[in-house]
Amino acid sequence: MFACCFIGTAVLNLLRADCFERTGDRALLAIWLGVVLVAISLLAASLLVPLSPGVGLLVIFILCAIPAGICRPQHALPLKGIILEFKKLSQSLSWQWVGIFFCCAFGTAAFTTQLVTAYDTGLYHFQVIQWLSQFGTVPGLALLFYTFGYPSSWLAFAAPLNFGILEARTSAIPGGLILLLLTLQLVLSCYRIFQNCQQFADWFIAIAGCICLPVIIWLRLPISPSPDVPVVGLGIVIAWSIIIIANHRDATSPNKLFDASLIPIILGAGALTMKLSALVLLFIAFVFYIFKRSFSLKRFCVGSGLSLLLISPMLVFGMITSGCPLYPASIGCFEFLPWSIGAETAKEATQRIQECARWTCPPLAPENANNWNWLGHWVNNQKQATFLIIASLISTIAILRSKPSIKIEGYFYILVLGLLGILFMMYGSPAIRLGIGYLYLIPTLILAVYCHENSRFKAFSVIVVSGATNLWLGISPTGFLALAATLSMFAFFWMNGRKIPNVLFLSLLLILSFSITLRPELVAAGNSLNWVLPPAIKNLNQAGFHSRQVNNIKYISPKTGEHLDAYLKEDRCWAEALPCTPYLTHEDIQLRVLEKGIEGGFIRKRTSD
Repeated sequence: MFACCFIGTAVLNLLRADCFERTGDRALLAIWLGVVLVAISLLAASLLVPLSPGVGLLVIFILCAIPAGICRPQHALPLKGIILEFKKLSQSLSWQWVGIFFCCAFGTAAFTTQLVTAYDTGLYHFQVIQWLSQFGTVPGLALLFYTFGYPSSWLAFAAPLNFGILEARTSAIPGGLILLLLTLQLVLSCYRIFQNCQQFADWFIAIAGCICLPVIIWLRLPISPSPDVPVVGLGIVIAWSIIIIANHRDATSPNKLFDASLIPIILGAGALTMKLSALVLLFIAFVFYIFKRSFSLKRFCVGSGLSLLLISPMLVFGMITSGCPLYPASIGCFEFLPWSIGAETAKEATQRIQECARWTCPPLAPENANNWNWLGHWVNNQKQATFLIIASLISTIAILRSKPSIKIEGYFYILVLGLLGILFMMYGSPAIRLGIGYLYLIPTLILAVYCHENSRFKAFSVIVVSGATNLWLGISPTGFLALAATLSMFAFFWMNGRKIPNVLFLSLLLILSFSITLRPELVAAGNSLNWVLPPAIKNLNQAGFHSRQVNNIKYISPKTGEHLDAYLKEDRCWAEALPCTPYLTHEDIQLRVLEKGIEGGFIRKRTSD
């Protein structure tokens, strides 16, 4: 975390991001920037070498050394400036904040060091981490199993931690880091609101945290290396940073190309390298940059160039592993490459993801599935997402009607980000774990406006927060209790309006948001405090594995069997030795370089062979 903060502070100083003037905001944003740049750099390094612990340390060392290497007197960023910022941060830290930090760190560690049981982790997350840590980027890896080719700098971020006694134990550490950062940001914003020294951005973070954090905890996403966790976090931080930058009166030249408005592009590009569902984040960040000052071709070129530079490791990774730069999207697939998965197979992979999200698999999509008849099933099974879409539509109307009175700059970018993000999610993969990073935006925006203006309409925060976090309860005693608490609090806030102090309002909102969601995690029978090491990933495959061979490739594959706790066929490899695959993407594959074995990658077997 210290190294990430150092790297991010260098970026903030390089861009002269004086708009982030509060010490806490600046430190947390620096860590986010550092995490993004380390993840992208590790993905780039994997194109050349395996991601061993030594490589991970070397990447961090180089990123930390760059400021010292480039900062000479003629530059605006001397190394001394970074050191002064750290001194300022240390001086502003009281024992109270040190205690808060360790309490948050202990809580997130206790939650994220539970046994990893996430389906996608067993299916491909940890297998890809093993490939990256042992071999780096392997040509044709998607031929072995189609999900192995998904590019993700987040899995590269986790790969160097997978070694020795820590092997198969640290896959959830990156998710724990993101949960800690989001928790600290929420606590900091709530503290400012309690002290009545808040800005609009603090209300935005407070409402966003009350909606998003309980959802990702309920889904147990941080207890896995899932890229969905950092994408949600970066979505919040990008929107927050746009608000702060847009509302800062910058006295520098309007023709300046390198300024704080590049920060959302860096974060958006980093999110995209972690998962393609973040495409809208980068697009809006790019639009914000080119229109923040007067539009110019130079700003367009700088924004495009920086975006392309940051996502280039992802594009090359996709090219090497599947022959498709934007895999699983079939756009631009290079069919002539011997390790190419093929555009048709990429389309099938995309369709499989789409249908699974639409029909909330299991079960799989019915035979009569089309582009519309999934909606009824989806609404019934995705109540939280449906509720947030309705809330977004109502909030959009409220924003447009209140447009003349909204004095917050940059809100239009957040509105468009939310609308485009929801459309992108509904078309591509309408699952709440993928869409929560967009679904919360518009309701959070208008509710933050109401709270900032101390309007009686802030009472609607109770309904939105409770609906987003507690609708999963359904018809149950706890569900009725949550409904009663929601209606009572709404009536209380509505009738008392401006008289309610921020401390009482936000405290009750936090209780409503987190109490029911956290309860299962606190009393779950399988939970335990792992004081020394997280538990190793266990093989939950009850049916065992087959040894198989196709051409000159020997591999293992799960036996078909019914999982005890789901309706799925057991098809996960978990932490089994490489190569392991549920099934081959193509049966006509062979080793690319026989002498190198699986390290040399895989290609399609030519008919002449």
